[in-house]
Amino acid sequence: MPKADSSKIVLYSLLVYIRNQRFLSPYGSLAIVISLLLGAEMIAPAAETIVIHPAIDDSMLLNPGKGYVQYWEPDVKIFYKYREPDDKYVKDYISIGYTRLNWSALEPQEGIFDWSIPDRFIAEYAKYGKKVGFGVMSVTTGQREQYVTPKWVFNAGAVPLSIPDDSTRTATQVIPESWADPVFLAKMQAFIAAFGGRYDGNTNIAFVDIRDYGNWGEGHIGGLGHDPRIVLTPAENLQNNYYLPYIEAFPHTQLIAPWGGHMYDGVYDWAITNHGVGVRRDGILSQYSKDGSECLRAYDHAPAVFEYCDTYENTKRDGYWSTDLLWKSVIAGKPSYMHWDRAIFEENREFCQKLGNKIGYHFVLQSATVPAKIESGRPVSISWQWLNDGVAPLYEPCQVALALLSEENRLIQKQWVAESQAKQWTPGETITERVNATFSNIPSGVCKLAVGLFREPKQENPAYRLGIQGRTEQGWYVLNDQAKVVNPTLSIASGPFQATADSLKSYRCPDWFRDAKFGIWAHWGPQAVPMAGDWYARNMYLEGSRQYLDHLAHYGHPSTNGWKDIIPLWKAAKWDPEKLMARYKKAGARYFVAQAVHCDNFDLWNSKSHAWNAVALGPKRDVVGEWQKAARKFNLPFGVSEHLGYSRSWFQTSHGADTAGPQAGVPYDGANPQWQSLYHPTSLPNDCVYNEDVDWHQEWFVRMKDLVDQIHPDFFYTDGGIPFGYYGFSLVAHLYNSNLARHGGRLEAVYTCKQFNQPKTHGDFVPGTCVEDLERGMQQTIAPQPWQTDTSNGDWYYLKNDQYKTSQQVIQQLVDIVSKNGNLLLNVVLYADGTLPPESASLLDDLATWFAVNGSAIYQTRPWQTFGEGPTQMIGGQFNETYQFTAQDIRFTQSKDGATIYAIALGWPEGGTLVVHSLAQPSGENVNHIKEVSLLGYEGKVDWKQTAAGLSVTLPKQPVPEITATLKIVGTNFKSKPMPVSRQ
Repeated sequence: MPKADSSKIVLYSLLVYIRNQRFLSPYGSLAIVISLLLGAEMIAPAAETIVIHPAIDDSMLLNPGKGYVQYWEPDVKIFYKYREPDDKYVKDYISIGYTRLNWSALEPQEGIFDWSIPDRFIAEYAKYGKKVGFGVMSVTTGQREQYVTPKWVFNAGAVPLSIPDDSTRTATQVIPESWADPVFLAKMQAFIAAFGGRYDGNTNIAFVDIRDYGNWGEGHIGGLGHDPRIVLTPAENLQNNYYLPYIEAFPHTQLIAPWGGHMYDGVYDWAITNHGVGVRRDGILSQYSKDGSECLRAYDHAPAVFEYCDTYENTKRDGYWSTDLLWKSVIAGKPSYMHWDRAIFEENREFCQKLGNKIGYHFVLQSATVPAKIESGRPVSISWQWLNDGVAPLYEPCQVALALLSEENRLIQKQWVAESQAKQWTPGETITERVNATFSNIPSGVCKLAVGLFREPKQENPAYRLGIQGRTEQGWYVLNDQAKVVNPTLSIASGPFQATADSLKSYRCPDWFRDAKFGIWAHWGPQAVPMAGDWYARNMYLEGSRQYLDHLAHYGHPSTNGWKDIIPLWKAAKWDPEKLMARYKKAGARYFVAQAVHCDNFDLWNSKSHAWNAVALGPKRDVVGEWQKAARKFNLPFGVSEHLGYSRSWFQTSHGADTAGPQAGVPYDGANPQWQSLYHPTSLPNDCVYNEDVDWHQEWFVRMKDLVDQIHPDFFYTDGGIPFGYYGFSLVAHLYNSNLARHGGRLEAVYTCKQFNQPKTHGDFVPGTCVEDLERGMQQTIAPQPWQTDTSNGDWYYLKNDQYKTSQQVIQQLVDIVSKNGNLLLNVVLYADGTLPPESASLLDDLATWFAVNGSAIYQTRPWQTFGEGPTQMIGGQFNETYQFTAQDIRFTQSKDGATIYAIALGWPEGGTLVVHSLAQPSGENVNHIKEVSLLGYEGKVDWKQTAAGLSVTLPKQPVPEITATLKIVGTNFKSKPMPVSRQ
């Protein structure tokens, strides 16, 4: 390689710098071209990070918890003068609306409240997406109101005092003679409680003033004519009788205390420090306030509010107006809110826009070092520098998030950044933070990396605007518009399916599954040994739980005798898979599913990559392999279930310790590094969700791929959504492609998973990519695509003294599911030794009897035009399967050619007559031409007639068979008569 010229090195370095600062300069692309022209010897690897210096946005920003306040006195004409529907000032410059209200207007009679004025006020500003603030006064001169405190308060015994009202020469106002009058205080405090009950926590309210003492509720007696009879109240009276009632009535609302004089500074400081109350200063730019520094006491605790006491014209006339003085006052008092005056704005627009950003907080991202490449599942680190260019901290809630966006700015994934604390960005200082985020299961490609500040986690889009350019319509600020997302390369079978949701959407459910309708599942493994039910391996580590106590009594303390010690006790000594399979098929099963691995992290096949497996430990048999061999012998499609995805977080209970008793603080055996391969490393979360550790995702994929490659399942069940994004999609693609190869290009595989609508914690469900499974659940109506319910006749593992489903319940559930385009996968509980409990054996016998008669109404059928009729309405969804069906509940299926309908009553009708209203023959309509009606299992003929009310069939006196009555109806031109379904 020729030696590089030093001048080229300098130039190349400069050009790389320009390229990496592409948000600064329009010459970045030109720099790349020139750097290439400098010669191959100068081409360096692409930068791992990019340094950005976002361009400043100096327009006035509207943000939560700060800004200009538009005042509205209760004069409708003034209000609408400033609030035209298309008023640009309100939309673009006003943060909140504010008004002062008279107590007498809101409670004209004791206990009778009129909230229409504040409600209308809130509604008017809500139209513009604005919040409001207000305060209620007991005294306010200058409004020609004789009673601001309601007259009924004085009629009730409060001592009145008439004072001149400066609104006119003759006007008077009646006020309490004493601010400590017990009647006045009792009535006022009752009102405050009602006021808080009405408006506390209202998300459209920014703050409420404590305005119940002094003229205009401002804590002073100015404007009351200096009447010697009016005496200021002691500080303790102000605190206990005026402030505390508001604090108790508004625990979820920001309160603001108008500053009225230094004699109450101790009360203000108490309210600020102990209760987060903010401060209002009236009289800015007047003889009453030097610079608003009285508000400084609230700094770093709660917001301050600046208010003018006169109009702009009068302020200028009296010589108090000065932009320089106003700016200095903002610097001194550090308000978050400021009184907005339209006249000031119109004459000083540029200044007011600049001042609007200065009040409160104003966040500017000065620079950031961001990754050029993002590895899915691996942490990315970002260093950034923030400047709060406002005068106050942020007092509102705030959470910082990083996001990946599509080219169209659609959100792909959002991650909260706990290390970034916007509320700690001190005004005037540059804050450097180093943050990390992990984006998991993101398809490879180019994305936009962006930052956003949210007020609440539940918000869809960021709430806070930053003083930089690059904002999307949704409120994100793009840091890198060419972030390259890469995924590890996973080896999957070649074929048409790729590891993306879009590719998997070409999946079509095979006919064998749609025809089968009923499968049996062996949800069976070492957790059957303790005879204590499902989730034993997790719950035995939950101190005080039923299974913890059971384990303590039978096996010892989990610090020494844990799950690892139960596994060898599972011998499956009497397990005969062929004998069981013969019985399952006779009982009506048309596919069989074996549990391959539960959340207990114990593989039941000859796992190549996991030492904790059934070939090495426990029964020392390839449990899944033997199940598969037996199913193939009886020509049953074979499936496997995996519950492994949750294991990493599910098993974290094993890393704990007792909190009480003789073993308190002694770690359970899962905390021992020696057993980490079974119990996993200690990590968060410790709940039953999908873990975000990419190494765990990789392990899950390797083990599940091994399962697919060894067992070649026709059916694959995941307990949850598709796990871990790219890894899960890769597994499904591998399953489909390898199945295609084994079946000469026909896809015969079924992958089923659940829809929780929580992809981060419970995996993805993408309609069209697989078959939906509802655990212990039902559908409300006919589903457009095939689906499945999985349930058990008892607990998922054998449980002593369990309550089992009756045969009737199982059959009724099966019929309802099939009528709605679904399949039933039923776990038939086994003892740990591999034999059937009496309840399971009895159920299989009943199913065999029932299917022998009714199988033609189930197998190879399709849903009819309506699923059924009757009084029982289904709610639908997971974990909702218990219904009390009646003989009037009828479910329909039909043959594939539509020539035969099966009407299955979910009980035997009393009186021997079954009426099917959906098969009525309405007068004058050429529909529902029935040729033949028979009762399955009955050799004789049944009498029937068809009317405009329905099909009426006389049944034999003896039920044939028990549990249901199934009519086979042959005809043409079937059309369901709409039937109302009443609620159960």
